[in-house]
Amino acid sequence: MKNKSFIFLSLSFALLIPFQGRLGYGIVFLAVLNLLSVACCASRLLARLLSLESLKNAVMAMTLVAAAVLLRQVMVLISPVIVLTIGLGF
Repeated sequence: MKNKSFIFLSLSFALLIPFQGRLGYGIVFLAVLNLLSVACCASRLLARLLSLESLKNAVMAMTLVAAAVLLRQVMVLISPVIVLTIGLGF
């Protein structure tokens, strides 16, 4: 289990490459990405617990869209400049 978390962490740090000169923007981007992956795992677990195996993909898609919109709105409230720089201001 420790190796899997280390591999995930090291691969997620590779996403900092587009934000070479702006480490703060890269850290925010990684935080959003990790929160979206946690939302995906939580929705998969919720679908399994509620016996919604046939609707698992739909539940995961709706959860990811809802989490992305929610995270975007929180980021707009915290710092709109970072959101526009990263490209989350769609």
